[in-house]
Amino acid sequence: MADYLVIDADSHVEEPEEAWDYLSEKYKHRRPFPIAVPNRPILANLNAFWWVDGQIFPKISGPGHSVFGTPPISYHATHKKFSIGSQTLQEPAARLKDMDAAGVDIQVNFPTVFLETLTDDVGFEADLMRSYNTWICNKCQAAPERLKWGAVIPLRNVPAAVEELKRTKDMGAVTAIIYGTVGEKLLDLPEFEPFFAAAEKLNFPVSAHTGWSHPGLKASGTTIMAAHAVTFTFPLLLGFYGVIAGGVLDRFPKLKISFLEAGADWLPYMLQRMDH
Repeated sequence: MADYLVIDADSHVEEPEEAWDYLSEKYKHRRPFPIAVPNRPILANLNAFWWVDGQIFPKISGPGHSVFGTPPISYHATHKKFSIGSQTLQEPAARLKDMDAAGVDIQVNFPTVFLETLTDDVGFEADLMRSYNTWICNKCQAAPERLKWGAVIPLRNVPAAVEELKRTKDMGAVTAIIYGTVGEKLLDLPEFEPFFAAAEKLNFPVSAHTGWSHPGLKASGTTIMAAHAVTFTFPLLLGFYGVIAGGVLDRFPKLKISFLEAGADWLPYMLQRMDH
């Protein structure tokens, strides 16, 4: 692999508590915090959760099932072959060592906790994302030539999304992260046009990522299999539909957008159905 530049275009961080160090004064009293519980079989070793406004994330059982490895104090996190410092980027040297072992030259780091909606308060959500973006930017400064980062964008609050798009582009983010839907809304709705217009004007690539962004689909999932195979993945297909069939690229032809972490086996089906 030495003759090739290897780029991991969709790596992740397991956010530590420090990701919330940059919350504004207005929201500091609502800062998320981790809680750990005794490990039991029903938890699948994910015995730690973020407490946000009286709710816990991820939700490991029942309707609305979701699953991910942050906060990094669970049995799942502490028993990975990668150190906590590497998983969280709290120790960038450890991450670089793991990258070297895997033959990876550059990583583009994505958030994990924002794979689902953490709050119904769109102002608080925007501030959480702003804090995370500032934090991940600072961590990647340890090795900016190898550690790249994407900025998660609060698209449920379009003015805040445009503002954060401009701020993080100036900070050095390499992509703007959204999800396949904005709640139950498709990406082609007119209300999201200011965001896509700004991304096109700034020449800022957009990355649509899998996630539990659609509340109706998310509520349908009651098992870990459903959480991975259906409710996590299908919103991205809806995002592809909105961008291609919904005309986003017709209106913004210079926009650069990718669709990540769902493979590509769904692409022929979607193209065939839209063509039909």
